[in-house]
Amino acid sequence: MRGLPPTTDFSDCTLPIGDLSDGLCPMKYEGDQRFAEFLRARTGSDLRMRECPSGRSRPEKTLDRHLNRLYTTLNMAKWARFCRLHLCLLTAALFAGANAFAEDVVVVVSSELAPYQEALAGVQEALGKSFQVVDLSKTDNVPSARVVITIGGRATLRPYPSDTNVIYCVALGVVLKPGHRKGRRIKISLSPAPLAMLQTLKRLQPDLKRLGVLWNSDSYDGYIAQAKLDAEKVGLTLESRRLDSPEDLPEALRAVRSRVDALWVPPDPLLLTEQSFAGMSDFSVSNRIPLYVSIDNLADKGATAAIATGFRDMGHKAGDIARSVLSGDSSIGDNAYIDRIIITINESYASKTGLTLSPAIRKEADRLIQ
Repeated sequence: MRGLPPTTDFSDCTLPIGDLSDGLCPMKYEGDQRFAEFLRARTGSDLRMRECPSGRSRPEKTLDRHLNRLYTTLNMAKWARFCRLHLCLLTAALFAGANAFAEDVVVVVSSELAPYQEALAGVQEALGKSFQVVDLSKTDNVPSARVVITIGGRATLRPYPSDTNVIYCVALGVVLKPGHRKGRRIKISLSPAPLAMLQTLKRLQPDLKRLGVLWNSDSYDGYIAQAKLDAEKVGLTLESRRLDSPEDLPEALRAVRSRVDALWVPPDPLLLTEQSFAGMSDFSVSNRIPLYVSIDNLADKGATAAIATGFRDMGHKAGDIARSVLSGDSSIGDNAYIDRIIITINESYASKTGLTLSPAIRKEADRLIQ
């Protein structure tokens, strides 16, 4: 029948069928009476079944059009039911997926300190909000999960199941050893990658040839070793000294005074005490040797410049790595670095230490302190 899909089977009908405005012809279609009642309910017409003459005529075409409209209505109803069903299934699947993801990732923060909350905001940007957050200043109850993102030293040093993958950030001086654990231990470094950090120092101080490095914590041994290798790539020589204790700082500063053009101190919590940092800042000014650090706010307190990374970026990186770990990516190393570097320059201390700032580095700097 013209106007109907080819899959519609009316072979059981005796044609022709009269004009619907006058009624319907008798049909051999099984359930013809019920069909007529169904059409009456759909159209609101007073349908009657009667004999009609043979031969196709305009009434037959009228019925064709009506059946075509009816077929469309029926299929739209089926399509609506289909959409509602699959929408429910999709919603259930997404809800189940969100719940499953919530069980896969838990974020543990040491406290409500601003840097930790900024890192947490970065995690939320990367993962959305479908995960549980545990604040150790309020509770020690940490649910099990495939991946735990820790923010802060206390959260990182808390014991976790051996098969849990721990991604940790904003944990000064903390390095988790893999040991015999099945789960990964991945650190988001507070400092930029060694090569990127050295390249930035060269842009800050183009005539820099000899860089002194002082540290105390063994957690920076690997970083300094890599920095020594990368220094050759940018034409630098590293004069590195590991202190046995912070009390050795005055002697170490005297030893490097005539052997370096600048001094860089990693974010080592054993060395960067208030008293020790004040001593390094005074040494820097007295000997006109620029002092560089990797903690942004130390540029406000007496460092020449800080080459650092952002807490929010660290959290975002942790979230990205969590997704990769959950997807089975085994190419991720034990140390991860932030690509975006934040440069803060204290112009007053740059002048006091004999550092001339180029227009290019002034433009590159994220913050200039007068």
